[in-house]
Amino acid sequence: MTSLQKYTSLKNKVDSLKEQADKAQGAYEQVLIQLEEELGTKNIKQARIVLSEIKQEHQELEDEFISALKEWKEKCEKAKSKKSESSWIKKSRRGTKQKVLSK
Repeated sequence: MTSLQKYTSLKNKVDSLKEQADKAQGAYEQVLIQLEEELGTKNIKQARIVLSEIKQEHQELEDEFISALKEWKEKCEKAKSKKSESSWIKKSRRGTKQKVLSK
């Protein structure tokens, strides 16, 4: 390979890397704009802090939801149990009345 060919090959590689760097810079700038619009942050460090706060809030809300759901299920089971018990009492009373009437 001649010096001119080496130079041309190297120049093409450099141009390609510059193009990739420009694309990466543009993507980075777009991400910063999006972070500012969505989270009100100016840089990645601030976005990480906000993300951490959001994750913490999400976990707290999830825990609260699970607790409320568990409480609701327990109330449903108690209501179901009372309804079954009430139904059983009514049925047994009817049976007693029928036995008394048939005698």
